Amino acid sequence: MASIHWPSQTALHKHGFSKTVPFIFLADGTYAAPLNYFLQERSNQREVNDVKGSRIIELVSPKTERAEGYAAFNFANFVETVMDIPEARCDGLWNVKSWHHLLWKELMRSGHWTRAFFATGRPEPISLKQTIFPRVRIVKNAWRWMHAEGLIPEYFERIDQLLLSNKVAALKKHFDQISLKIFGLDKIKSTYRKRRNPRRQRILTRDEIRALVGATGFGPTKLIILLILFVGFRREEVAQNNLCPGHVYQRSARHLELDEPSFPREPYRLSHGDDDDMIGVMPSIDVAFLPDDEARERCTYRIIGKGLKIRRVHIPFKLMRLIWHYYLRERKATVRRNAVNRSDEPACFFLNRFGEALSENAITRQVNRARIRAQKLLGATIAVDVHTLRHTHACIYLEAVILGSAAKDGLNPDNLSLPQIENYGKGAILILKENLGHAELATTERYLSQLASGKLALQYQKLFDEFIDPLLTDLERQGSL
Repeated sequence: MASIHWPSQTALHKHGFSKTVPFIFLADGTYAAPLNYFLQERSNQREVNDVKGSRIIELVSPKTERAEGYAAFNFANFVETVMDIPEARCDGLWNVKSWHHLLWKELMRSGHWTRAFFATGRPEPISLKQTIFPRVRIVKNAWRWMHAEGLIPEYFERIDQLLLSNKVAALKKHFDQISLKIFGLDKIKSTYRKRRNPRRQRILTRDEIRALVGATGFGPTKLIILLILFVGFRREEVAQNNLCPGHVYQRSARHLELDEPSFPREPYRLSHGDDDDMIGVMPSIDVAFLPDDEARERCTYRIIGKGLKIRRVHIPFKLMRLIWHYYLRERKATVRRNAVNRSDEPACFFLNRFGEALSENAITRQVNRARIRAQKLLGATIAVDVHTLRHTHACIYLEAVILGSAAKDGLNPDNLSLPQIENYGKGAILILKENLGHAELATTERYLSQLASGKLALQYQKLFDEFIDPLLTDLERQGSL
């Protein structure tokens, strides 16, 4: 099978580079040069049309580079897997035809070329719009580019639809036979855990929230959980935007590539403020411990969010005070215990036990450990990850604003109609959209729809129960005779 690799992070930082473009080796150990050239070229020269139709260079995020690298890697593995199947007529990665992309697409669409199939033996189709189309698009672009550059021979070849369908059926049969040989007729249960769709995330109950927070000792994990729950941060936003006022900080090479805002290229001292070079710096201790009303107003700062977009967030002043309590006690103790020099001390609030800044993956692991401890405390399974916490924040925010506004107007929060919920939620939706950093209002409006359907469903279910109760009572009486 092919393998995918990334340049050494240590070497990149040592030489001042920020690009983390992946590269691929084929099963025989050869460097997949044409495909790797495409990934490099696409990373360095991503031209797109702006809203005015002008051609501009788009700044590509590491996640996009990673996703596109994995798409190319996935197709390379597909080709090497079907090379021994006569119906595929595949002589190698550089000799594939355009219809091989369609074979790959149809096998993913049927669920025969997915992680779930090879882990369980059961075909489980993946999302056509969210997963399959982007993968096929990047691979088609790769082959067009490689052919235009003279790196591969002509690859476009028409194929009869019936012949294509026969080939797809033959490949499905081949993979089904492999599945039968490995898993048997019963398709034994696997430990494979399918990725959950973030749009279908559940909301944590208050008991689950209390268990999650209560099972975690005072420290960075508890504070990060509270930050996501109370502010709505994404995982990467927590990792990149917890800078300490008063520390010296060197911006990452990726941030230095931005045209606006323009960050200093040399290390500089941080302070809490609205200057562009202080984006990501949390409120200072002086701001956090102002009188409550003033602290509530001033515990705000700008962060770098998804897609390197800048937005302003508000932190509950009591939470900011807890973060400073952690800084003065637990964080200082961690720095002393690891003998970290002042010049080498990270400029981030949240450190791991070795005195290093918490990475995104470390945050995921810490939340997962908190979940395991909370499950033992609660005696029940809790489905929670970082995105679940963010999703819960959005729903709790809307519920608090809508029910609070209704109560102020003298209405019973338990008997709100759909128009009333939507009316009270209109203003909250606009604020929540900015707080969460959503590009489209429709993304945020889903939370209002979920809240409205939940509240009204309970009311309507009660009315329905009252309607059918006499009938069920009669039936129950007849059954007991």
